[in-house]
Amino acid sequence: MTTFLTRGTILITGTIIALPLAAQGRTVDLTGQPTATLDEPFTAVSGVREVAPGIVIMSDMQERRLVRSDLGTGEVRDIGRQGDGPGEWRLPIRVFQGTGRDTYVPDLMQAKIHVISPEGKITRSVPMSSPDDAGMSFIMPQGVDAQGRLYYAGSPMSSSGQPTDSIPILRRTFVDGMGAPEIMAKLPNRISMTTTSSGGARVTMGRPGPFQARDSWTALPDGRVAIVRAEPYHVEIFAAGRAPITGPTIAYTPVTIGKAERDAYRERMKNSTGMMITRGTGSGGGGVSAQTVGVGGGDLPDADFPAVMPAFEGTSDIAVAPNGEIWVRRAAAANARERRYDIFSPATGQRIGTAKLQPTSRVIGFGAGSVYVVRQDPADDLLYLEQYAL
Repeated sequence: MTTFLTRGTILITGTIIALPLAAQGRTVDLTGQPTATLDEPFTAVSGVREVAPGIVIMSDMQERRLVRSDLGTGEVRDIGRQGDGPGEWRLPIRVFQGTGRDTYVPDLMQAKIHVISPEGKITRSVPMSSPDDAGMSFIMPQGVDAQGRLYYAGSPMSSSGQPTDSIPILRRTFVDGMGAPEIMAKLPNRISMTTTSSGGARVTMGRPGPFQARDSWTALPDGRVAIVRAEPYHVEIFAAGRAPITGPTIAYTPVTIGKAERDAYRERMKNSTGMMITRGTGSGGGGVSAQTVGVGGGDLPDADFPAVMPAFEGTSDIAVAPNGEIWVRRAAAANARERRYDIFSPATGQRIGTAKLQPTSRVIGFGAGSVYVVRQDPADDLLYLEQYAL
């Protein structure tokens, strides 16, 4: 299996056709002075979860770090260490809120989810698969609800190894082990995928072209799933056994892709690295290896770029607040002076507000009455964690 996490940060904001004031709702300004800032920089922050006011569990996939950070004191303390024993991890890829005060951290190389206490201790680790998972099926969580259930995308391949026309969004329990998966919704399959096998197994997924319009999704705290549709741009909310809620279409003026946008994309891809994970499934259980690789795309010809950008770019552009509000980061020109998010209601799928940030910042998590932002410093290209009051 191959997974990429880029180091580069895309400068994106939004250009939205003006609507009546009542339709636009509130505006959240995150361009001012943050409430607190962590001085220690990171390379590729892949998740942040607040466990107490100003105290977070966070991961950096590029640096292979899992830490407990206190923005009040500036302390950054590593959690556990690399290894395969109790309280050890190999490659923490995300950070999710678990049940109660626990934090869930998926570990791709161990194929486990580590449960971390608010004090920063790994209390137990549970396999990311169950005995009835066949072949290469193991879970890559993309969301966790307040009950601790995991949400992830199913396989885009049929049992015969051919690409399917849709990808299921699955939910399953996670307490002492994995329960049977339940289909919550489906996404169109727009990613080519091939599989080869020789003693073990390796999956290669085709990387989408630049600025492609793709539906993305996230899990909500109450157990529903929100899909952000790219064409037309709107939000749909799915609950098990109920008809989906479809929000209104959001009109916008697409951002034109010119030389500056193409050059900025190439530069970001040229300087970006990712992690290639290979997991074997042979009779001996296979092995797991990881290596840093270039993401590619730094030499794309002009003809490979579309004429305009979509409303948003991908799953990493979506964040969910504790009250279920869905924040979607908008696409923008390379010289945009700010980054903008649309905020959608979890009850109706309607846009109820917007948030604006500095041009090199993005939302990475939420706390009790606060939002956490990572800001890329142009001076060193590193990421700094900031906290803002909501």
